[in-house]
Amino acid sequence: MEELKVKLECTFAGYSTKKNGDVDVKFKAPYSEIVNCVSLVRMIGRNIGVACKVNGGKPVSLGTFYLNRLNIDRDGESTITFNTELNSAEINNFIELLAPESIIFVLAKAIIEE
Repeated sequence: MEELKVKLECTFAGYSTKKNGDVDVKFKAPYSEIVNCVSLVRMIGRNIGVACKVNGGKPVSLGTFYLNRLNIDRDGESTITFNTELNSAEINNFIELLAPESIIFVLAKAIIEE
């Protein structure tokens, strides 16, 4: 059993809730974070604990998610989308992410059983 941790410096790109109770949370990471973004691929299909640290504040848990989408454009900027059900997300903590032009450190942690 291995614990995989990935730390990314990102900006918040929004969240959405759907009628069926799914929640999507998006982050954008610059080219300098491309290696860490690719590390997220190992977390596909695993429960991922996601916490964020906004502008050097204390970490805030967002809940347990799955990696839904990872897009890397031609400039190397990554868009990471996490998905979960409404009851697994800490919606009240999403307000911390809404500070304009803030630097967010996303901490993703998953247990990988081999």
